[in-house]
Amino acid sequence: MSDLEVAEASGMDLETVRRLESLAGQLPSSDDVARYRSACGAS
Repeated sequence: MSDLEVAEASGMDLETVRRLESLAGQLPSSDDVARYRSACGAS
C-alpha cells in the first residue's frame, strides 16, 4: 500500500502518514496510530 493510499483510507494527510512511517519528529497520537493500523488492515 502506498503512502497516498494509506492517507486516503485513513483520512489523514500525506505528511502525517509519512511522518508516522519515518518515525521522525513529534510522536504520533494514539488516534493517528489507530487510524494508520486500521487503514493498513491491522486489528
